[in-house]
Amino acid sequence: MGYFIHTMFSRFFDLLFPTKCLRCNEEGSIVCDECFPELPPAPQNWSRRPSGLPIEAVFDYRDPTVRRGIWLWKYKGRRDILNIFARALYDQLLQDLGDQALFSGNAPFLLVPIPLAFWRRRMRGFNQTEMLAQVLASLDNGGSFIYTPEILKKTRGTEPQTSLMERAARLRNIKDCFCVTKPELVTGKNIILLDDVYTTGTTLEGAAKTLRAAGAKKVRAYTIAH
Repeated sequence: MGYFIHTMFSRFFDLLFPTKCLRCNEEGSIVCDECFPELPPAPQNWSRRPSGLPIEAVFDYRDPTVRRGIWLWKYKGRRDILNIFARALYDQLLQDLGDQALFSGNAPFLLVPIPLAFWRRRMRGFNQTEMLAQVLASLDNGGSFIYTPEILKKTRGTEPQTSLMERAARLRNIKDCFCVTKPELVTGKNIILLDDVYTTGTTLEGAAKTLRAAGAKKVRAYTIAH
């Protein structure tokens, strides 16, 4: 219901105030065709964490257009900017799959979004990372990726990782906060773990650890920005 209300409000708002590019302010698209190539790539795109988890990000979060776009998607449920971000990530995924031969026997990767705590999802009305997984799956149409909702659950609320300065505190914060609801769907599978922004990386590491413990074969993490 929350996302439906957001969507209806956004459509009504667009009728009153036509969409303008976040970068150049021209009417038409939330990021126009001329400005999209100017969005800067994420720094150090291929990053391997101490846990061994590879994390790939598409855009640089320090860029004002990227940051504003993520805010509109994350808190307002704006599908127009999500569709632009998702297409860029989808292209990156296909490139990585082709260049690095990640598949074993061409078995599709499972798309697993980072879950929100129940109260946070209820308050927001949607999980923005689930929205991303859904768009990626629709772009792919089952060829390389399969969206597997609710395989990964958050068992308790946590403090925002960016509010904790030390890595040890971040690891304690997310310790045992995830669970796999259907291990039989995870065992032996290759998994793409999705989140909106890669900041400290410890949330993705904690989720990946849980998926591996449930029998996942490979886990790679992707985000829109870093």
